[in-house]
Amino acid sequence: MTTKPQTRDRRIYTRLDPEIDEALAADPEAKLVPADAPGSLRYHAWVLYGFRQWRSQRDEAAKLAAYAEIAAEEGREELLSAYVDQAVEAGIL
Repeated sequence: MTTKPQTRDRRIYTRLDPEIDEALAADPEAKLVPADAPGSLRYHAWVLYGFRQWRSQRDEAAKLAAYAEIAAEEGREELLSAYVDQAVEAGIL
């Protein structure tokens, strides 16, 4: 006997509008779910897809911010090194 995985039922409510119609019509092309999947599964798939896209964009933005901070720090180190070199050449240090 196999046990069915537990899931929590949540409902997805939406207004019908042209973008929702377009998203549901794009299901076969997007290959998120089988073409004959019920509407509830198609909505579910698009919600997950949207969340994953958002999370990916958030993570990418965090990485870019970290790289920018590293680059700025390296820029400060180069500038400080140049100032020290100039001070040594001028006999200050």
